[in-house]
Amino acid sequence: MTASRPRQPKTLIAGPFQPVINSFRLHLSAEGKSPKTIRTYVEAAQWFAAAHLLAHTSHTD
Repeated sequence: MTASRPRQPKTLIAGPFQPVINSFRLHLSAEGKSPKTIRTYVEAAQWFAAAHLLAHTSHTD
């Protein structure tokens, strides 16, 4: 049996989309979402921005 490694958080650079994601985080918190839900949703938004939006838009830092 092999020991599992602890999950390493990925560095997700959302670039110019980060302020919008921060606003989304605040909105989720104001709605009373759980910290784990907020973290999951924000990480998903950061992944989408880093992996798709930055590659397919003309936005730059």
